Amino acid sequence: MKRNAKSILSEENIYFRCWRQFCWVLIIALVSLIFILFPLIKIEAQPAQNNVSRKRLPEPAPEYIIRGKVIAEDDRMPITGAEVEIHGANIKTTTDSNGKFQITTTVPGYLGNLELIIKSVGFETERVTVSCYKKRRYLFKMRLNAIQRGGE
Repeated sequence: MKRNAKSILSEENIYFRCWRQFCWVLIIALVSLIFILFPLIKIEAQPAQNNVSRKRLPEPAPEYIIRGKVIAEDDRMPITGAEVEIHGANIKTTTDSNGKFQITTTVPGYLGNLELIIKSVGFETERVTVSCYKKRRYLFKMRLNAIQRGGE
């Protein structure tokens, strides 16, 4: 059986119309479904999260404590009021009546070593390297100035 061109066009036209109608029905069904379900969906407002509170605070820098005693080299008597300074850190302290001092820093120095500068009136300035990792008491002996020694 032969089909003529008119019948083929009309069949294609019918398929095209059916397909178009099916697509419109599908679109309408989906839009209806969205409008029906949308009011049923509950969206709870959540407070804004502060990102700052979630970040971990940096660890505090460790403190290094250097303790020691400053005495005179000749008579081994404690030197009161000697100035002990960490070189380059602008951290200073003075010795007490027993010649003892304690200095605290958070700067570990180069490879854990710090240079202390010890000054006192009538004595030569001492520059000493100490380890800030060793927990020990240092004993520093200061020499009298050449003037104080009698002009040697």
